[in-house]
Amino acid sequence: MAINFTCPHCGNQTVVSPQFAGSTGPCARCGHTITVPYLGGGMTSAPTHQSSAKTIWIVVGIVVFVILALIGTAVYLVYSATQRFAEEFESQFDGLYYSEDREHMSAIASSIDSYKDVSGYYPQAAAGPSDVAIDRQASWMVEIRDFVRHEEEFYHIEQYDPALPIDDPQNQAFATQQMYIYQAWEENRGDVTNWIGIGGVGVDSPEFPLSNPKAGFFGYSRRITPADIKDGRSNTMMIASSFRNCGSWSAAGDSTVRGLDPGDQPYVGAGRQFGNYSGAITAFADGSVQKISMSIDPSVFEAAATIAGGDTVDFTDPGFTDNY
Repeated sequence: MAINFTCPHCGNQTVVSPQFAGSTGPCARCGHTITVPYLGGGMTSAPTHQSSAKTIWIVVGIVVFVILALIGTAVYLVYSATQRFAEEFESQFDGLYYSEDREHMSAIASSIDSYKDVSGYYPQAAAGPSDVAIDRQASWMVEIRDFVRHEEEFYHIEQYDPALPIDDPQNQAFATQQMYIYQAWEENRGDVTNWIGIGGVGVDSPEFPLSNPKAGFFGYSRRITPADIKDGRSNTMMIASSFRNCGSWSAAGDSTVRGLDPGDQPYVGAGRQFGNYSGAITAFADGSVQKISMSIDPSVFEAAATIAGGDTVDFTDPGFTDNY
């Protein structure tokens, strides 16, 4: 089919064969350069293959978008599944090691009770020698050394001389050893301990006389017996876990005994006086182990910290968890 078109400059009508479509040359009448159009269009008609190329690129774009969307969805699903697995694993992991912490706490409570059965009284917060500063004296953890029976034993015990300060070179090898039974599984470093003896309510409570109603289980100058625990052994907290300002298990003082600071509440939680993000592990004078959460009422925690405060611990408080 011939192509019939008009010169846009002079209006001359021209008929050419289809094979010349798209070619350029001078008009036979006016000499201006003109382009032979394609069939079905005017002078500016585009070739069919151009629209086909445009369609191909649109299809390619759609395919790429779909592929990227599928990849994004797959990444999200994998990430979500990984997060769920990690949370479940962490929960089981925590349960495993908190079970170990409970075992350690129970073993220490049992050692304290055995010490009491033999001596007739519970260990003091500081075991001497009494002529040096408190933090140079041996701790109650050293005092119960003969009753600690677990998966580990004290090393260098034959070198330890109780007549010398705990930081004396003679006692160094014994005092600086790592004792896993005295630390939580998160710690696992050096000679630090996470188990803190409870001195009572008040930062100075380890120094209170036995007659003070805010006195707790451990004191520097008081040596208590079961009869002194007027609130009842099941209501009296001996030890609580702590991850703040941890010190050596072998030294008396803040490393191993502390009184509650009422001006720094709440008592339990991450960065708090006792426990961490998952709560505090505690041992009571009857040998029971309790896990206490951050939601514990401060007054309930204080009631548990005294031996003769005239109060009873409310174990129905939601702060006492049922983990144990």
